[in-house]
Amino acid sequence: MGALISSLFSWLFGGSKYPALGPNPDKPNDITGLTPREARAVVVTWDIVKPNMAHHGVQFFLRLFERHPNIQKKFSGFDGKPLAVLQEDKRLRAHATTVMNAINSVVESLGDPETLVEILKTTGKNHKRRGIEKTHFESLRVVLLDYLRDNLGTAYSPMAQQGWSKALAAVNAVIFQAYDLPEK
Repeated sequence: MGALISSLFSWLFGGSKYPALGPNPDKPNDITGLTPREARAVVVTWDIVKPNMAHHGVQFFLRLFERHPNIQKKFSGFDGKPLAVLQEDKRLRAHATTVMNAINSVVESLGDPETLVEILKTTGKNHKRRGIEKTHFESLRVVLLDYLRDNLGTAYSPMAQQGWSKALAAVNAVIFQAYDLPEK
Protein backbone atom coordinates (compact mmCIF):
# COMPACT_ATOMS: atom_id res chain seq x y z
CA MET A 1 0.00 0.00 0.00
CA GLY A 2 2.86 2.38 0.82
CA ALA A 3 4.39 1.89 -2.65
CA LEU A 4 1.08 2.73 -4.28
CA ILE A 5 0.75 5.94 -2.28
CA SER A 6 4.37 6.84 -3.03
CA SER A 7 3.85 6.22 -6.76
CA LEU A 8 0.67 8.28 -6.78
CA PHE A 9 2.40 11.11 -4.92
CA SER A 10 5.30 11.08 -7.43
CA TRP A 11 2.88 11.06 -10.36
CA LEU A 12 0.89 14.00 -8.99
CA PHE A 13 3.69 16.16 -7.66
CA GLY A 14 6.76 15.17 -9.62
CA GLY A 15 9.64 12.91 -8.80
CA SER A 16 9.16 10.97 -12.02
CA LYS A 17 10.43 11.93 -15.45
CA TYR A 18 7.05 13.44 -16.27
CA PRO A 19 5.97 16.95 -15.25
CA ALA A 20 4.14 17.19 -11.96
CA LEU A 21 0.41 17.73 -12.15
CA GLY A 22 0.36 19.65 -8.88
CA PRO A 23 -2.74 20.85 -7.09
CA ASN A 24 -4.27 22.55 -10.17
CA PRO A 25 -3.86 20.07 -13.07
CA ASP A 26 -6.35 21.93 -15.24
CA LYS A 27 -5.05 25.49 -14.73
CA PRO A 28 -3.31 26.74 -17.89
CA ASN A 29 0.21 28.10 -17.67
CA ASP A 30 0.23 31.85 -18.33
CA ILE A 31 2.99 31.56 -20.93
CA THR A 32 2.34 28.27 -22.76
CA GLY A 33 -1.42 28.06 -22.27
CA LEU A 34 -1.03 24.36 -21.47
CA THR A 35 -2.48 22.77 -18.39
CA PRO A 36 -0.24 20.38 -16.44
CA ARG A 37 -2.30 17.47 -17.82
CA GLU A 38 -1.77 18.66 -21.40
CA ALA A 39 1.95 19.25 -20.84
CA ARG A 40 2.29 15.75 -19.43
CA ALA A 41 0.43 14.28 -22.43
CA VAL A 42 2.86 16.08 -24.76
CA VAL A 43 5.88 14.72 -22.87
CA VAL A 44 4.48 11.17 -22.68
CA THR A 45 3.72 11.04 -26.41
CA TRP A 46 7.08 12.60 -27.30
CA ASP A 47 8.73 9.76 -25.39
CA ILE A 48 7.35 7.45 -28.10
CA VAL A 49 8.97 9.51 -30.87
CA LYS A 50 12.22 10.26 -29.04
CA PRO A 51 14.02 6.90 -29.41
CA ASN A 52 13.87 7.15 -33.19
CA MET A 53 13.91 10.89 -33.86
CA ALA A 54 15.99 10.67 -37.05
CA HIS A 55 13.52 8.27 -38.69
CA HIS A 56 10.49 10.29 -37.58
CA GLY A 57 12.19 13.51 -38.67
CA VAL A 58 12.83 12.24 -42.18
CA GLN A 59 9.28 10.90 -42.49
CA PHE A 60 7.88 14.16 -41.20
CA PHE A 61 9.90 16.21 -43.70
CA LEU A 62 8.88 13.95 -46.57
CA ARG A 63 5.26 14.55 -45.62
CA LEU A 64 5.89 18.30 -45.28
CA PHE A 65 7.55 18.47 -48.71
CA GLU A 66 4.81 16.36 -50.28
CA ARG A 67 2.10 18.68 -48.98
CA HIS A 68 4.07 21.90 -49.42
CA PRO A 69 6.55 21.65 -52.32
CA ASN A 70 7.23 25.38 -51.94
CA ILE A 71 8.90 24.62 -48.61
CA GLN A 72 11.15 22.00 -50.22
CA LYS A 73 12.31 24.71 -52.64
CA LYS A 74 13.61 26.75 -49.67
CA PHE A 75 16.33 24.12 -49.19
CA SER A 76 18.88 24.34 -51.98
CA GLY A 77 20.14 20.83 -51.23
CA PHE A 78 16.66 19.31 -51.47
CA ASP A 79 15.09 21.44 -54.18
CA GLY A 80 14.01 19.42 -57.19
CA LYS A 81 14.91 16.05 -55.68
CA PRO A 82 12.22 13.38 -55.73
CA LEU A 83 10.94 12.37 -52.30
CA ALA A 84 12.10 8.79 -52.87
CA VAL A 85 15.66 10.07 -53.28
CA LEU A 86 15.35 12.35 -50.26
CA GLN A 87 14.26 9.42 -48.12
CA GLU A 88 17.87 8.18 -48.26
CA ASP A 89 19.54 11.60 -48.31
CA LYS A 90 22.05 12.01 -45.47
CA ARG A 91 21.66 15.80 -45.50
CA LEU A 92 17.90 15.51 -45.03
CA ARG A 93 18.46 13.03 -42.22
CA ALA A 94 20.88 15.46 -40.56
CA HIS A 95 18.51 18.42 -40.91
CA ALA A 96 15.52 16.36 -39.78
CA THR A 97 17.46 15.25 -36.70
CA THR A 98 18.33 18.87 -35.92
CA VAL A 99 14.66 19.87 -36.16
CA MET A 100 13.55 16.93 -34.03
CA ASN A 101 16.16 17.89 -31.43
CA ALA A 102 14.72 21.42 -31.46
CA ILE A 103 11.25 20.00 -30.87
CA ASN A 104 12.75 17.89 -28.10
CA SER A 105 14.11 21.08 -26.50
CA VAL A 106 10.64 22.59 -26.66
CA VAL A 107 9.09 19.53 -25.01
CA GLU A 108 11.77 19.40 -22.33
CA SER A 109 11.33 23.11 -21.62
CA LEU A 110 7.57 23.01 -21.06
CA GLY A 111 8.24 23.09 -17.32
CA ASP A 112 10.49 26.12 -17.75
CA PRO A 113 8.50 28.52 -19.96
CA GLU A 114 10.95 31.42 -19.63
CA THR A 115 13.75 29.30 -21.12
CA LEU A 116 11.36 28.01 -23.76
CA VAL A 117 10.55 31.57 -24.84
CA GLU A 118 14.24 32.38 -25.24
CA ILE A 119 14.82 29.22 -27.33
CA LEU A 120 11.91 30.14 -29.57
CA LYS A 121 12.93 33.78 -29.97
CA THR A 122 16.33 32.62 -31.19
CA THR A 123 14.65 30.17 -33.57
CA GLY A 124 12.49 32.97 -34.94
CA LYS A 125 15.39 35.36 -35.47
CA ASN A 126 17.50 32.70 -37.18
CA HIS A 127 14.74 31.55 -39.52
CA LYS A 128 13.67 35.08 -40.41
CA ARG A 129 17.25 35.78 -41.54
CA ARG A 130 17.09 32.69 -43.76
CA GLY A 131 13.93 33.89 -45.49
CA ILE A 132 11.62 31.34 -43.90
CA GLU A 133 8.12 32.79 -43.82
CA LYS A 134 5.61 32.64 -40.99
CA THR A 135 3.34 30.61 -43.26
CA HIS A 136 6.02 27.91 -43.39
CA PHE A 137 5.89 27.56 -39.61
CA GLU A 138 2.11 27.32 -39.79
CA SER A 139 2.38 24.59 -42.44
CA LEU A 140 4.92 22.79 -40.27
CA ARG A 141 2.53 22.96 -37.30
CA VAL A 142 -0.38 21.44 -39.23
CA VAL A 143 1.73 18.68 -40.78
CA LEU A 144 3.37 17.83 -37.44
CA LEU A 145 -0.03 17.49 -35.77
CA ASP A 146 -1.18 15.18 -38.57
CA TYR A 147 2.07 13.22 -38.42
CA LEU A 148 1.77 12.68 -34.67
CA ARG A 149 -1.87 11.64 -35.00
CA ASP A 150 -1.03 9.13 -37.72
CA ASN A 151 2.01 7.66 -35.96
CA LEU A 152 1.19 7.60 -32.26
CA GLY A 153 -1.92 5.44 -32.46
CA THR A 154 -3.98 5.29 -29.28
CA ALA A 155 -1.31 7.23 -27.36
CA TYR A 156 -2.47 10.29 -29.29
CA SER A 157 -5.42 10.72 -26.98
CA PRO A 158 -7.73 13.73 -27.05
CA MET A 159 -5.62 15.18 -24.19
CA ALA A 160 -2.41 14.67 -26.20
CA GLN A 161 -3.99 16.17 -29.30
CA GLN A 162 -5.15 19.19 -27.32
CA GLY A 163 -1.74 19.54 -25.66
CA TRP A 164 0.21 19.35 -28.91
CA SER A 165 -2.18 21.75 -30.62
CA LYS A 166 -1.80 24.32 -27.84
CA ALA A 167 1.95 23.79 -27.55
CA LEU A 168 2.61 24.27 -31.26
CA ALA A 169 0.31 27.31 -31.39
CA ALA A 170 2.28 28.82 -28.50
CA VAL A 171 5.57 27.95 -30.24
CA ASN A 172 4.47 29.75 -33.39
CA ALA A 173 3.16 32.74 -31.44
CA VAL A 174 6.56 33.29 -29.80
CA ILE A 175 8.45 32.69 -33.05
CA PHE A 176 6.17 35.17 -34.82
CA GLN A 177 6.82 37.76 -32.10
CA ALA A 178 10.53 37.40 -32.84
CA TYR A 179 9.81 37.94 -36.54
CA ASP A 180 8.04 41.18 -35.71
CA LEU A 181 10.95 42.63 -33.69
CA PRO A 182 13.13 45.20 -35.43
CA GLU A 183 16.45 43.89 -36.69
CA LYS A 184 19.52 44.80 -34.64
